[in-house]
Amino acid sequence: MCLSEFLCGMQVIVLPLVKGYEQKRRHKKKRINKKWKKRYGMVAIPYPDDTAYIVENKIYCTERVAEMLTQEAALSGRKEQDG
Repeated sequence: MCLSEFLCGMQVIVLPLVKGYEQKRRHKKKRINKKWKKRYGMVAIPYPDDTAYIVENKIYCTERVAEMLTQEAALSGRKEQDG
């Protein structure tokens, strides 16, 4: 699937799989927190599978939702041609 495509005049932009990163364990002291970050590392925060945002004339969504939207558009296009 391409990175962006148009659907009903709206541009569909597929979001990356990872929303951000978060430290696994935190400590309120900065000096110790820095050591814990090095020791325990970071964990990736993914987007939920059913996430979609509409901003102005663009749809920001995950890859799964983009596939569902294109399938729905194809089905509705067939119904309009048949009916």
